[in-house]
Parts: sequence; C-alpha cells; structure tokens
Amino acid sequence: MAKAKHTYTLPELEYLEKKVDEYIQFLEARPVHELEDRMAYKTTANGGSIPTIIATIEAQFAANIKAMEQLTKLLPQLEEMRKGAADVVEIRGGQGQLPSRVERLLLNSDSSSA
Repeated sequence: MAKAKHTYTLPELEYLEKKVDEYIQFLEARPVHELEDRMAYKTTANGGSIPTIIATIEAQFAANIKAMEQLTKLLPQLEEMRKGAADVVEIRGGQGQLPSRVERLLLNSDSSSA
C-alpha cells in the first residue's frame, strides 16, 4: 500500500526551526570545557547550611549529549520540511496549500496560455 505524502505547513516548519535553534543555544551556552559542578547551600534543621551538588559535571555532560542526539534527529527532518515547504503555495485563508483539483486547473491554465 502506498504511503501518503505529508505536506508540511509553515507553522510546523517554524516550530521545528525554533526547536533546532533552542538546542543550538543550549549547547552553545554550556561548552564541555567550561562545565563545573553546580552547587548551592541547603539550610539544615538546626539553622546551619551545608553545600549540596545540584548538577554534577557528568549529569550536565549527559544533558549535552542528549541535546546533540535530538539535534541530529531534527536536522534531517528540518531539511525535508524545507524542501516540502518550498512547493507549498500560500493562499488566502491561511490553509497553506491548494486542493489538488485547483492545482490541476492552475497547471492547465498556465500551459494553455503559454
């Protein structure tokens, strides 16, 4: 059985571009060579304070690796969507694409007038 071709809309493309930008900003803000244990002080029951590790270098590095994996999955999808979005004709009403019968009419009228 043939698989239906999915035509992506511009909002989907914009959302994916935004997600890719977020991952890139996340990775640029946390270079591996600058990672340090994040620490804070926790108040004890007696009123004192003790240092507590919020995020270890290893946990931050794992988060960076996960972000890179997600980014490598999103980039090919983004390129595919950009190719599909270039073919979409913007119409009044914001539907993003024309029904196939309207496209055929437009193609026939363009070829007959040429």
